[in-house]
Amino acid sequence: MRSLWFRLIGAFAIVIAMTLIIVSFVVNLVAAHQFDIYVAGSGKAITHHLAPLLADSYRRSGSWGEAQSILSNPKFTEDAQDMMGTSGPRFANSPTDDLGFELLLVDLHGEVVADSSGQRIGEVLPRPLIKQGTPIRADKHVVIGRLLVMRPQADSPARLAFLSQVRHGVIFAAVASGLAALVIGTLLFQRIIQPLRSLQSAAHRVAAGDLTARVPITSDDELSEVAAAFNQMASNLDQQQSLRKQMVADIAHELRNPISVMQGTLEAMEDGLIRPTPQELRDLHDDVRRLARLVEDLRTLSLADAGQLALIRDSLNLSETVEHVASRMSSLATERGISLKVDAAQHLPAVNADEDRIAQVIGNLLDNALRHTPPGGQVIVRTHLESSSPNSESEVTLEVSDTGPGIPEADLPYVFERFWRGDRSRSRESGGSGLGLAIARQLIELHGGSIRAESSPGRGATFRITLPTLNYS
Repeated sequence: MRSLWFRLIGAFAIVIAMTLIIVSFVVNLVAAHQFDIYVAGSGKAITHHLAPLLADSYRRSGSWGEAQSILSNPKFTEDAQDMMGTSGPRFANSPTDDLGFELLLVDLHGEVVADSSGQRIGEVLPRPLIKQGTPIRADKHVVIGRLLVMRPQADSPARLAFLSQVRHGVIFAAVASGLAALVIGTLLFQRIIQPLRSLQSAAHRVAAGDLTARVPITSDDELSEVAAAFNQMASNLDQQQSLRKQMVADIAHELRNPISVMQGTLEAMEDGLIRPTPQELRDLHDDVRRLARLVEDLRTLSLADAGQLALIRDSLNLSETVEHVASRMSSLATERGISLKVDAAQHLPAVNADEDRIAQVIGNLLDNALRHTPPGGQVIVRTHLESSSPNSESEVTLEVSDTGPGIPEADLPYVFERFWRGDRSRSRESGGSGLGLAIARQLIELHGGSIRAESSPGRGATFRITLPTLNYS
């Protein structure tokens, strides 16, 4: 977890550094470009105010003799600044020194006759460049020269000094903002890492066997959803662990009783205390059959859990299967004084199912209903289309209802659990093995259907199965 924190901070720092580098580079380029634009604009403003001075000097002397002094003498440029008024740029020194540009005065032949730097006098400039200068007029119509502003070179001291100050300011702002971002990021990552550490601790406890470990939920975001999912998983594992322990205890109990009875009976026969009469042998045979059925039920469940239970599917008329199974169990219902009725809808759509497995499910549900219905009660089996479903033409429903004591609401979520019995005091003979409904759920789900129980105490119970038909899309 600590390495994750370092990776997050490292990634955040890299992003900040890259962002600041790019911002600094862009700011430097923009500052240089804007500086050049500002210099050009300032130079233009100065030329418009120096042009009358130069024209006046030319008219008085008839030459450009004083032009060099006007361009290079700070006194003249101060006078020019005064002429520009308070709205114009003000400089501590000559603007050519402060901004780093050059002022060039050219005559009508394009020759430089005055230069604020004093380095380009006598140089002839190209005509297109000369045309960009501010004209100097002897009168309203006669142009006697032009005054040009030359932008500073890239290595101009003024330009370099300005960009250096900008760069220092950007670096200071970048360092300050980067440190602030790292502090904020550290606090933010701590809030992210802390729930993960709690989750890690709880996961280690669960891995060590402590299924009561839970993660505290202190927020309402994605991390809280992860914590809630973990808590739900741990709760389910805890519940499944309890069910497995109970199942092992139930299996041991279910196997121990018949084996103990058979062992005691056989030992009594060996000692001559009990004669091996046909009745005793039949009782032993019944015990062996119960064990065989229990083992077969456990095998069926284990295969279904592993996804290895083979289903031989074919077109199946559910109503016909219901009538067949009910007819086989009618004698058992009569023996117990229970009315068994079948209300099977005709012309139901066929289902794609394994007939033997569906018959096994129906038999388990009927056996469960007959065991829980008192004498004089009634068990009804119905088949019909699921009219309340949006896909009513693609689902067939089977219902098994009884008039027994019903199932308490607190027990309804567990009726399909293995070895579950509402009355834990019932023996195998009166309460069954507790595997019938668990097997029914597994088989129905393997067929792509669903099974649920509805009941209220004193009003019986109804088990409802829904299966998709062959034309289901």
